Amino acid sequence: METDHGLLIIPPELLPVIGEPDEGTRLYRKEGDEDEKGFWFDALTEVFGSLVSPGGVALYAPVSRAAVHKRLKEGRMTAFCYHVKRTRKGFFG
Repeated sequence: METDHGLLIIPPELLPVIGEPDEGTRLYRKEGDEDEKGFWFDALTEVFGSLVSPGGVALYAPVSRAAVHKRLKEGRMTAFCYHVKRTRKGFFG
């Protein structure tokens, strides 16, 4: 699942599930309902295996969270984010 330079290969057919990357990065974002986030996470772990948060990387490599975020912004590391759409409720619910 990795390329020669160590980055994940993202199958194009998976993009509707995981979302599109931010321009110039490998930070994939998906927006959806609260009920869909479990399906999203299950799909990621089925394809890529275990995942770790940016803060959790320090448990496996001697790097800081700031270094991880710098690599993400530079496009040298792959990350996945799910954003829950907020539903607005009116005065009457």
